[in-house]
Amino acid sequence: LDGRIRFLSIADVIEEVLEGVPDFGTMQSMEAIEAVDAWARDEALGRVEGR
Repeated sequence: LDGRIRFLSIADVIEEVLEGVPDFGTMQSMEAIEAVDAWARDEALGRVEGR
């Protein structure tokens, strides 16, 4: 995050991302888990940049 948001705002960003998680279905492979992780990181970064 490199100082882009206040420390106490981290939990807010995580909450916003978790509230918007679409149904990715059952995680059957490591690739599926990595895809969801990448999605969540992109969402979080977008929310941080939008603040």
